[in-house]
Amino acid sequence: MGHVEIWVGGYLGICTLLDLFKREVSLWISAAFGMIGVAWHFIFEQSFGDMLSGVLVGGGIILLAFVTEEAIGIGDGIALIVTGIYLGFWKNLQLCMMGFILSALFSGILLLTKKAKRNQAVPFIPFLMLGYCSILFLGG
Repeated sequence: MGHVEIWVGGYLGICTLLDLFKREVSLWISAAFGMIGVAWHFIFEQSFGDMLSGVLVGGGIILLAFVTEEAIGIGDGIALIVTGIYLGFWKNLQLCMMGFILSALFSGILLLTKKAKRNQAVPFIPFLMLGYCSILFLGG
């Protein structure tokens, strides 16, 4: 496991705990991890364009949050901006899609078993963490 995987996993782990227990994403923690990611790109001369395109995934989620009156939270978009700095566009898009799929499966199970109502909010970042772990495990 490389440094990028550790940083992204650590960030998502911290955000998962905050999302589960406080239903929020810390801007300070996100800013710190984001700045480390940007510095990482400059130090190791990785593609600046890939980093910027990775941020677009999170930007799209923030736009979606505004359009849907926060059916998905702005904090989820912020988290995907930070992961996009490290992962780039395609890997971050894969992470986002895995989060959506896992969240939909979980929500579907909750609805079928009548443990939740249709409009009940479910924290999204834990599903990003699960998605990231599955991507690492499957080698994607």
